[in-house]
Amino acid sequence: SEAAPYLPTEEKSPLFLIQREGIEEDSALHRINRFHSLQPHVERLDVSFFVGGPVWAMEWCPCPEGSAASQYVALYCHRSMEETHSVAGLHGGPALLQLWSLGTLQQEQGSEHGAALAYGVAADHGCVWDMKFCPSGAWEPPATPRKHPQMSRLGLLAVAFSDGTVLLYSLPHPEALRASKRCQVKELRGSAVSLGTAGGGADACPCPQAQCVATLHVGAVQAGSASECGQCFSLSWLPSKPHHHLAAGFYDGTVAIWNLPTKSLLQRVCQPDGSLKLYPFRCFLAHDHAVRSMEWCKADSNFLVTAGNDRKIKFWDLRRLYEPINSIKRFLSTEVAWLLPYNGVTVAQDNCYASYGLCGIHYIDAGYLGFKAYFVAPRKGTVWSISGSDWLNTVAAGDVTGELVAAVLPDLAINPLNIKRPSERRF
Repeated sequence: SEAAPYLPTEEKSPLFLIQREGIEEDSALHRINRFHSLQPHVERLDVSFFVGGPVWAMEWCPCPEGSAASQYVALYCHRSMEETHSVAGLHGGPALLQLWSLGTLQQEQGSEHGAALAYGVAADHGCVWDMKFCPSGAWEPPATPRKHPQMSRLGLLAVAFSDGTVLLYSLPHPEALRASKRCQVKELRGSAVSLGTAGGGADACPCPQAQCVATLHVGAVQAGSASECGQCFSLSWLPSKPHHHLAAGFYDGTVAIWNLPTKSLLQRVCQPDGSLKLYPFRCFLAHDHAVRSMEWCKADSNFLVTAGNDRKIKFWDLRRLYEPINSIKRFLSTEVAWLLPYNGVTVAQDNCYASYGLCGIHYIDAGYLGFKAYFVAPRKGTVWSISGSDWLNTVAAGDVTGELVAAVLPDLAINPLNIKRPSERRF
């Protein structure tokens, strides 16, 4: 079928066992079909679903606080369990962005139904290295009236592909997309393609390509191409409203920043299909190698932190880009998280350069307070991903051993020199 080149090849998940602390259950093995899920646990409310392959990028879709609407998560997985991708050069090929519905989630109760694949977005730009939703302002109520063929918007998603392009997708609500299909709409303006319904089955549905609303390129209108900077590995939206700026890090160490609502003829080109081609208003060489991760400062949008394959973490003032505020060379960083209250970042690291006993998660001060690096939590292997919660003062990280750990941070506005070692602390 038309969808076959984009679908993951694994039709069933590996056998796995679920054990919940404090609950005696039978040790039955589980296997989930592709694009299906288990029912939520009656007491713990956890849910498991199989997306078809190793998950390489994932992002929550933000919705207004207190909204009773369903929660969604967008993700990308490799097509097979053995698939690998080179960071050098540019690579195209089929890719499938999946949008999963997790139902209505509240603090004291979970969803009554299992997770379900809402729809997928087909693209031919290679694998996805990173994806980020616009933090706020893009979500619309599902019942918002729109003139055909437009639909009520779920969110604005930026996706970094291995062919060096960054695409912006305006994702519609699944209900609006299904209503549009019932009206036999053949051309969907800028959003997505349906791979299934709330039931989860998706293999027999067509998968035409989706049209993005904007393509972000490096260079200028008269010169430049994606091949100059290589693949795009990291994205970061400006955290302060109205989120007009989007930053991206590339293979050659370049960081580019776009002004999305620009009207400048030097930065904005209208395409024949109605989409936009945007060029950055600011570019600078941040690292000697690929930019692995970046984060804006949530307290002041003039500051940015980048982590590269040159083993350096650099703090930048965007008003004075001739030199970083601070440059720290310690180990190979995989991802950084900048929590709102602190003048520094929490860093996940690859264990290839880590000293014995120091592999794990570290807090690195930006240099203003002069604190030494604080060892947040030890890990047994490479930490691939880290995410922080400003409300809980907590970071969560997943490593190569398959473990997910959440660590409560101390007050890092005070010198952590006298805080006990992580192995001696108990929460």
